Amino acid sequence: MNQKPFQQAEREFFVRSLLPLIALGAVLFLCVCGIAAFVLLNAAGVITTQVNLFRTATPTFAAQLSTPTPPAAAALTLPPQPTTRTADDTPTPPATQPVATILPTPEIPPTYVAFDADFFAETCPLFEGSNETREYGCDIGEYYMLHKQATTRYAFYDVEYTDAVIEANGYVNKGQGKYEYGVVFRANTEGTAYYVFTVTQDGKYNVALYKDDKYTDLIPYTSVASVQTGTGANRFKLVMRGSRFDVFLNEQYLASVTDANLTRGVVGLFFYNAEPNAEVGFDQFTISTFTPPSPTVTPLAQTVEPTAAPTTTFKPGVYVNSLRLAPRAPKRGEPVTFHATFVNATGRAQTFNWLVEIWEQDPNKKNPYGQADGLAREIPVGATERATGNSWKVAGGGPCLPFRARVVYQDDQARRIPFTRTNGADLWITFQVCP
Repeated sequence: MNQKPFQQAEREFFVRSLLPLIALGAVLFLCVCGIAAFVLLNAAGVITTQVNLFRTATPTFAAQLSTPTPPAAAALTLPPQPTTRTADDTPTPPATQPVATILPTPEIPPTYVAFDADFFAETCPLFEGSNETREYGCDIGEYYMLHKQATTRYAFYDVEYTDAVIEANGYVNKGQGKYEYGVVFRANTEGTAYYVFTVTQDGKYNVALYKDDKYTDLIPYTSVASVQTGTGANRFKLVMRGSRFDVFLNEQYLASVTDANLTRGVVGLFFYNAEPNAEVGFDQFTISTFTPPSPTVTPLAQTVEPTAAPTTTFKPGVYVNSLRLAPRAPKRGEPVTFHATFVNATGRAQTFNWLVEIWEQDPNKKNPYGQADGLAREIPVGATERATGNSWKVAGGGPCLPFRARVVYQDDQARRIPFTRTNGADLWITFQVCP
């Protein structure tokens, strides 16, 4: 039998069977070569890799990975609301949100009092008036801002300032829903450009610029423990020097921020409310400058010598500069809380058994009608507000009754001694309780 054809066929079959193995080997060889080449190029920086969220690698030419200069951080801009200030619950700002620079407590140069509002004066030092939208005026030692409708407004002292220290003590008398109040500075008198430093009903503070029909946050709404909510008083202090603003609240330094949009303007008191029939009050509003104010010439050619604020013009002691009551217009059967603003100029904390005496306005009465005892007896250094309990009220029916009240303390011999104001004057407030 001829074996050649069979042997030839067998060799051809063997060769054909090796072809897939040869092809596979060639592919593996090329892969190994490719990987080696990739590793060498990557090490040389010719190509780089980026890993995406799905953990797959996508090569990108190195020339495409050069980082451009990042744009300036954009400020958080609230929707255009020329007559409405919003204070919504603010989410955590994005990375591009400008945040105030936290610095050590700044040193403030000596200042000179340029304006100190006396809300006990016969003539109210700020705007007074009433219409269908609002009612502003002075009463029992405070400047009140009642908004009958949801609105945004400010009252100002009509002198422009560039650099100054603004101080104000404010609180809510009544109101529901969202609101903000505080100080306005470098404002124009048309209400179209200004800065504000405010606190909100939910315990946040904010510094913002209003310009071109929109608010821009310089310091976003920030929760801090020092913000007093409800009817608690907040003591604002804003130091403006050039483009820098230093922010203090209730004797605590909060932050500093810079902005150069507005360089000069009036200073005043600000109030925004989202619900109608809201009211805030201020019992202190002071503007101080870093240079002596221009002397004021009277008809007799007398001048007033300015006094540097760090040098107190009153003796060391403890004083009461203001007294307010909540509610501001109490009714019969309604408990009343009194709030006294103490000024401790002794250099250390003092303790007093203090209370508020309430007298009828009848001059023939020889004894107080009642009293409200102070809750916290320790008075820290500086200005601070202390409250009484809310046990005092006028019970029963009847007409309106006029009262007056003052703050006294009881010494170790049970004598009642009245506090005076820092200017030496007696402090009495008058009010009435109606049905």
